[in-house]
Amino acid sequence: MQRSALYLALVLGCGQDPEKSTDDEAPSITGNIRLDEWSGTAQVEMTRAFAYEADGSLVAFLSSNDATTCEAAGEYLSGVHPLSKDDLMRGGTCAMTIVLKEPYPYDGDFAATGPETEINPGASVSSAIECAMGDGSFVRESRNDSEDYYWSERWWRGTPFNYAWNISGGGGGTVTIEVDMSDYRGSLPFDGVYANVTATGEVSGTVKAQWCPDMEWATVLY
Repeated sequence: MQRSALYLALVLGCGQDPEKSTDDEAPSITGNIRLDEWSGTAQVEMTRAFAYEADGSLVAFLSSNDATTCEAAGEYLSGVHPLSKDDLMRGGTCAMTIVLKEPYPYDGDFAATGPETEINPGASVSSAIECAMGDGSFVRESRNDSEDYYWSERWWRGTPFNYAWNISGGGGGTVTIEVDMSDYRGSLPFDGVYANVTATGEVSGTVKAQWCPDMEWATVLY
């Protein structure tokens, strides 16, 4: 009986992805974001994250799509287009790019709260949340003389304004990201509204971002 149980445990263990534990399969950062004066809501279910840091700067990509890979995140942040978003985003949810650099450098252990003033969000100033709101799909087309895959429904992009972050790790290893956010300021770029589109919603949790050298050339770092 003991041998049979041991054999079964070994078989089941061999079938698991060594890079992803059972705990990692559940969303690590969750919540929702609702536009205040426009129609639009999206869920936050960030289960996948990748990060890269060097020379006092850090970039991390947090996705609500389990299919997201390091390669896809690197291409997206490097400005490759046209680029399919099906392995990066998921309809009705949000993704987040965290960027830390001067005057908010990263040295392997970072904590911040915001906003710093009524108009300055502080350390989140270079970061962005992007939400594919509504029931749509990514369609290849040209907008503003740029051909790419665009979300067919409302697309909101904003910056965390009321938040607390704790970020640690890197140097070729895992980066642990803990967030607690509730207010955001952004835009609806494809509705022609480029500022003052506020949003609210509790978003919190912790995610462990895998080291991703493909993000070395992310344009937001330069």
